Amino acid sequence: MKQEEEHPTFVKIIGMLPMAMVSAVAQPAARYTDQAFNSVMQKLGLLSLDENKENQ
Repeated sequence: MKQEEEHPTFVKIIGMLPMAMVSAVAQPAARYTDQAFNSVMQKLGLLSLDENKENQ
């Protein structure tokens, strides 16, 4: 059986860059979307999805 060769480390890292860049953009967008949703729900007098604020 022939063992499959692995790519060098720098090639693996370059292959991971697109996902890292997507994650870096998506995380802040998700945070701001959640904050905006909570703000709208509070202004409408509905429940908040933020568990910490509900317990206060």
